[in-house]
Amino acid sequence: MDSSDSKNNKRRRRSSPNKAAASSSASKRRSSEQHKSGLLCSMDDAFHLTCENTYEPQSLLRSQRLPTAKEYDNWDCYVTAFFFKMASCPLDRPPFSYSSLMEQAELMESPPPSQVRKQFDEDFPITIRRGGEWVDRIEVRRGVRWPFKFGSYPPWREPDRIPYHLFLLVKEADDIMRSRNNPNDVTKLALVEKKIHFFCKYFYCHLPRRWEYNRDDASDVVACYDLTRDPIYNMAGYTPISISSLGGWDPMLEYDEETGLSRHEMITVLCIIHSRKTPTVWKMTRQEVLFYCKVCSCFGIDYHRLEAASEDDVCLMNVGSYNL
Repeated sequence: MDSSDSKNNKRRRRSSPNKAAASSSASKRRSSEQHKSGLLCSMDDAFHLTCENTYEPQSLLRSQRLPTAKEYDNWDCYVTAFFFKMASCPLDRPPFSYSSLMEQAELMESPPPSQVRKQFDEDFPITIRRGGEWVDRIEVRRGVRWPFKFGSYPPWREPDRIPYHLFLLVKEADDIMRSRNNPNDVTKLALVEKKIHFFCKYFYCHLPRRWEYNRDDASDVVACYDLTRDPIYNMAGYTPISISSLGGWDPMLEYDEETGLSRHEMITVLCIIHSRKTPTVWKMTRQEVLFYCKVCSCFGIDYHRLEAASEDDVCLMNVGSYNL
């Protein structure tokens, strides 16, 4: 072998690790983008969101500013899905497109964090007026013993089976437990059961008396559920909650530790979902947005496309003529 061939072989050996690394990096980027793209069609992102990780994207949406490349890179796939879903809402301004956002993101500069937070606090104050003085909103709220009831049935009309959408969640959990052949099944089951417990907590009044979710009974619940019954929901006799039933207490001052919302605020969100009209989400508080997204997720509703929901999907959100 002559010296020139030897040099070429050395060059190829030296360059191959770099090529492999570049190929691996490109593959990871493609995989990441495909994963994020898939999440735009997923309804699971709602239960991965918090007030903290949605603060920045919601502030951007409210200010109609695109994220910088740095901001975008700092988001996980669930926050990314949340931002693009919210940005795609066909509301009072032209929606962002993925391509236009990516083209412009690197040219945008972020305002100082203090400026963003100051604006957010001004728009969503945490104090209320009481007795002529401004006091912390949380301090004057009373904790309400769970579960909250948003309505009631007369004794002869109480539900004799779980709601259809809760059945779908229980069936999903049962299907996961039956397969048990995927390392991700434990994570999937935990997420579905989180939805089930959320459903049972906030739609308690629509459950049969003393019904509780039990993992060991899931298969029996699925086997005994009558899917031929029509209509899917029979709410005859159901009466939405009224102010008089609260004993004169201001429902704005009730406080739920899990959601950070009062019963009045939760009912406002349920009214929005029941209307099947996608709200201007960035005008809602972060707590309202999270509750809104989670309720939609439990009922298989795209929270950025309420118009696509069916009447059955939003049936349990009926809160009557509650004075909002």
